[in-house]
Amino acid sequence: MARAQWLQGEVLAASGRLEEGARVLEASVRLAETLQTLREVWLGKAALGKVLAGWAKTRRPKRNHTGCESDRGNRRETKTSRLRRSFLGAEPVLEVYRLLGRRPPLITGD
Repeated sequence: MARAQWLQGEVLAASGRLEEGARVLEASVRLAETLQTLREVWLGKAALGKVLAGWAKTRRPKRNHTGCESDRGNRRETKTSRLRRSFLGAEPVLEVYRLLGRRPPLITGD
């Protein structure tokens, strides 16, 4: 259900319905947090951050969410360095860092 809401929010935002998309994405994040599904929490927050960044061009957003907040939790949950490298090197993760104007963490280890 959280993933379906995330997709619905993405579609609404892509069709120009940013406010409605943001509400659906917030609901997706809340549900994913309740279910403790870190991947969906991260994806939802990343999508919400992009929607709110687009919305900020026309209106001042009331909230600012980014996927990087969950990045720390995901890195803690990632047990092996191979998975950590895969996560931190994934294009969606790198895109969030680019949107924020931040550098991604250095990927080290084996």
